[in-house]
Amino acid sequence: MKVIARVMAISLLVVGLAGCSYIFYPRADEFAEKAKGATGVETLVNLTTMLAASAQAARGGKGYDQPLNDLHNQFHALHDAMCGVTKEQAETPAYAMAVTVNKEMWVIFKLDPRR
Repeated sequence: MKVIARVMAISLLVVGLAGCSYIFYPRADEFAEKAKGATGVETLVNLTTMLAASAQAARGGKGYDQPLNDLHNQFHALHDAMCGVTKEQAETPAYAMAVTVNKEMWVIFKLDPRR
């Protein structure tokens, strides 16, 4: 019993520290790489542009479809890219916009009654 508890604790620690986005949403890494900019804020702006395009494509979809899946992966890429911003970049309006988009996406995906 102690062995099982240790394995579970270590597993939770690894997932918690590493983040689960790339385990459950492996394409988030692809979108993060595509959106890679010269600075952290530029990457965030590129991701918010991708999110807007995917949101438009996902309108009117029913159930599981590719644009919604892309949107979800891009959201996780945006969330993870927040760590790549310097203190100076975090004071820009572009960063504030990305934070707002991240919060809005968090609410959409966490309050979706189908989940």
